[in-house]
Amino acid sequence: MLIDWIQNHLNISFKKAQIYNIIKDLGFTYQKSKGFYPETDPEKQEEFKVELKKLLEYPINTVLLFEDEFSLSNTATISYQWSVQPKVKSKQRRRQRKTAMGSFNYRTDQITVSFHDIGNYQSFKKNLKKYSTRIVSKVKS
Repeated sequence: MLIDWIQNHLNISFKKAQIYNIIKDLGFTYQKSKGFYPETDPEKQEEFKVELKKLLEYPINTVLLFEDEFSLSNTATISYQWSVQPKVKSKQRRRQRKTAMGSFNYRTDQITVSFHDIGNYQSFKKNLKKYSTRIVSKVKS
């Protein structure tokens, strides 16, 4: 597109590699933007990392449970674009979604997944109960 515009308006011919080099020399890089949520708190994230490292040092009979969720949503795909450094960020918007909740036991490598129409405390409790039931049945056997 840029090659055509330069040709049509300036009557100068460039190859794709030449345009790439010119844009790079101007301080742009071809990169994929990274989504971010403006409500995140980097300080709290760092505190969590410190606490997690402490938890990983607990005795072997301690159960460490990681809960997370992922969603299939109607959010647009983030793609590559030319941008001045530093990296480009794309603000995420609210979206419609289906949610899956997963639990991972760090000590046993056991994974439990459940699917929900809504990701909230109720679906979180259901997933936790499903996981807890499996832990109790393993301890009893």
